[in-house]
Amino acid sequence: MKHLCPICENKAAVPDFLCPECRKKVEAYNRLPKCSVCGQPKTTEPVCTTCKEQKPQFSLALSCYHYDKEFRSALLDYKFHGQFYKAKGFSMLLLEKLKKSGLEIDCITAVPVGPKTYLKYGYNAPLELALCMKRMLKLSCYPNLLRKKWFVKRQSTLPAHKRAKNVKGSFFLNRFYKKKIKGKQILLLDDVFTTGATVSECSRILKQNGASKVYVLTLLGNASGE
Repeated sequence: MKHLCPICENKAAVPDFLCPECRKKVEAYNRLPKCSVCGQPKTTEPVCTTCKEQKPQFSLALSCYHYDKEFRSALLDYKFHGQFYKAKGFSMLLLEKLKKSGLEIDCITAVPVGPKTYLKYGYNAPLELALCMKRMLKLSCYPNLLRKKWFVKRQSTLPAHKRAKNVKGSFFLNRFYKKKIKGKQILLLDDVFTTGATVSECSRILKQNGASKVYVLTLLGNASGE
């Protein structure tokens, strides 16, 4: 069976899950200097200006790559055009990033989508990646740990300076999990890190309800607004 790279769909070099060209891009991205908080390659200082001025609620965020045309196209095909087979390759990319970070986690969850989005597409793309990682890591995954309220504007439709206000108070904890996350180190998955407002608000809710630390892991970073 031919192994295809989830990014460009060229033949991958077994046992690697990426083709040689995409592997080179990912490794080059990994070598860039990054902020020690948000994990984005936008600074030569240990902590970027944004994180100094608006301290995020998560302990650390990491992204596998930046939002370039090819990776963006592959992600959109996965999210909106039914290319679900990409989930395994994307999950392996996330797992690779997590293992290299050395972070210790107790459980996994994903940023929830709004009810209208779920009704339209029928699934939560980041959650599918979380479920794949659950099987690889043999850890607990809490699919409905966080929920999103109705009538929250999509972050992608707003300028950067309005995103934090838009998501403030838009998530809430599923009370069933409150005892399960007490004192736990949680891995929070999303597909793209832009301003970090969404994952920071999710992290705030998790910590407010007993999580000891929240680590954020995304496929792509710096889409806009950073």
